[in-house]
Amino acid sequence: MSDFVPATAHGELEEVFKNIFVVRGTMHYSGGKMVISRTMTVVRQGDELTIINSIRLNESGEAALEALGAVKHLVKLSDFHGIDDPYYKHRYQPTVWALAGAKHKRDLTTDSEYNEGSDFPIRDADVFVFKNTRVPEAAALLPRDGGILLTADCVQNIEDKHDCVGVDTFFTKENGFLRRAGIGVGWRRGVTKEDGPPLVPDYQRLMRREFVHVITGHGAVLRDTAKIDLRETLRFVWGVQL
Repeated sequence: MSDFVPATAHGELEEVFKNIFVVRGTMHYSGGKMVISRTMTVVRQGDELTIINSIRLNESGEAALEALGAVKHLVKLSDFHGIDDPYYKHRYQPTVWALAGAKHKRDLTTDSEYNEGSDFPIRDADVFVFKNTRVPEAAALLPRDGGILLTADCVQNIEDKHDCVGVDTFFTKENGFLRRAGIGVGWRRGVTKEDGPPLVPDYQRLMRREFVHVITGHGAVLRDTAKIDLRETLRFVWGVQL
């Protein structure tokens, strides 16, 4: 398995809600000169595990993951994520779920497409799909504990530079980082269509959904105030009151 991206530094699996686990890890750029934090989510249903925003784990991390159950599903929410998806497919042979048109790393392909209202491996999830992005982007809402929003990049929660290196000029409040429920400038630029519709209508639809927590692909779990914090971010980024 040496041809796959190697495991990088990460923490321990932590159960943050009943049968929902996260592990915070790292992603290296420019030969390690820039390191950002990232977060993997694991949802357990019976003895089956669904992986969202995959992070390759070290040997002890994999042992802890396998102790939770069998990895049966791998969900891609964002085209900007998935560098470790090929490794998970090789090791565990899960069903790969993605939106239509999603681009994968290496020779990975989608096994099962999902959309709003379609089948999804997390049985109680309500899928939300962005309509105005240049590349596929989705989120999933779980009607548990007041509402849990699962995201990759469309909502991030990078409140500090935990596990980050070389990001001082990029991770700033002005760029949409270092704040609760942030929307980073890099993601906004990467998904906004040239001369196309703005992203605000998608967030207007999202804000009509019920949630109070966010588990994102970047940063710590945001509890209890996620919708309030996202509303403030939308005011900060686009000057809209939702």
